[in-house]
Amino acid sequence: MPEFDIEKQPLNPPLDITTTLPKEEHKTKLPSRAGSQVLDARYYSNYVTLSDNIMFNIEESHQHVNKIKEAQKEVYEHAIDIDNTAQNNRRVLEKQTAFVNDRLNYIRQTIATIEPSKPTLSDLDLRNQRFKIILRSYKDLLEKYINITLESQRFTSVLFENQIKSVNPHATAFDLERAISSTGDDCPSVFVQILMQRGIRKNDKDTQRIMHIVQDIHQDLRLLAITFAQLSEMRNEVNIVIERYRRRWPVILKEGDSVYVIDDNLNLLEKTLVGTHIDFEALLRKRERRNKLVVSIITVVTIFVVIGIVISSTLFSDV
Repeated sequence: MPEFDIEKQPLNPPLDITTTLPKEEHKTKLPSRAGSQVLDARYYSNYVTLSDNIMFNIEESHQHVNKIKEAQKEVYEHAIDIDNTAQNNRRVLEKQTAFVNDRLNYIRQTIATIEPSKPTLSDLDLRNQRFKIILRSYKDLLEKYINITLESQRFTSVLFENQIKSVNPHATAFDLERAISSTGDDCPSVFVQILMQRGIRKNDKDTQRIMHIVQDIHQDLRLLAITFAQLSEMRNEVNIVIERYRRRWPVILKEGDSVYVIDDNLNLLEKTLVGTHIDFEALLRKRERRNKLVVSIITVVTIFVVIGIVISSTLFSDV
């Protein structure tokens, strides 16, 4: 029986090419686009569907991140109010964070699914163009979310310090720094409680209210620290993909009847006619050999320069 070759199959998938995801319980329900079927990305029509789904979820995530920013601002501005405004916005923040986390997880998984990995795909150029746009858009989203999180950490930390000082004016800078840094999963807020109990020995309602406010703000800081750690991990992942992808694939430019294959340093790897088969693996091997040759030449020149400097120094020292 001949071996199955995806390159010889039609770009439109057969009807039985999809499988459905197992039914699981989720805290949030995404639109049908986000909960799409698992498609075989080797077929270009499926690749387009998946990439469109990713872009849709990136756009939706931007909206959720904007709502997160507003909710964090409201929590900060009303943290010390007597009413429930801060708590209501904390619930909004929790809901929007769950939404965006589900979408980010979908984006991460689907990007790994559609990353072009076969140089001989006939539609590689089209896939490359879409994938580069996706990576850039995804990274922009992560950077935006990270910046919002860092900004929230800064003004929430200032609020946290001020509230502790209102109960314990003798708290040192070291005490405050330690209290702010005790926001990991393995760092309970016991130290914050002790720090505040060392302050004013009052049991009135105002003091008790401030202590509860500080505990809530400390929890806000803990959640922000967790969010920042998760986003940093995602950013590192996408940076690795971008670097790997940049090294792997040359750029294909079409002008008239000619096709130009160019690497990321704008070196022309090959010029051929439209419709001519391009052996990408051979081009990449050629590029690797050229890069090794350049490194070798630079190394040899550097060695000769160092030897020349040493000899010159020796001659002048003898004189």
